[in-house]
Amino acid sequence: MTNILNVIKNLENLRHLQAASQSDVEMAENTLGLVFAPDYKQYVLTYGAIVAKGIEFTGVNVPARLNVFDVTLKERERENIPASYYVLENLNIESILILQNSEGQIAEYCNEKMDIIANSIAEYIMNKI
Repeated sequence: MTNILNVIKNLENLRHLQAASQSDVEMAENTLGLVFAPDYKQYVLTYGAIVAKGIEFTGVNVPARLNVFDVTLKERERENIPASYYVLENLNIESILILQNSEGQIAEYCNEKMDIIANSIAEYIMNKI
C-alpha cells in the first residue's frame, strides 16, 4: 500500500490546515457513529484538511465547509448517503460526492448511486492526478 503522507506531500500547490488531535478524531467518529479508515486518520492527524490542485478533502477540527462531520451530516440529510460512509470530498459538480468507509474503500456517489472507485485515499489521488 502506498503511503498516504508521501502521496499528499507531493501534491502540486498543497495547502493544509492545522493537524487534528487524536481526541478530535475520536469525537468526530463518535458524532458520525463510525470509525474512520486508517489512511484518513493518518492524513487528518498530519494535515487537518488539504487543498491542492484539483483536490479539496474534508478534515477534522477545521472550518465547517471542510469539516468531515459537518459535511457528512449535511449530506446524509440531503443526499441520503449510507451511514457507514463519510464525505472525503464534495466535487461540487452535479451533486457528486467522494465517500470513504472504515475499510478505506473510496466511492463516487451521485443520486443514490454508488460505485467503488479506489481502495485507499492514495489510490484515489494517484488515479485523479
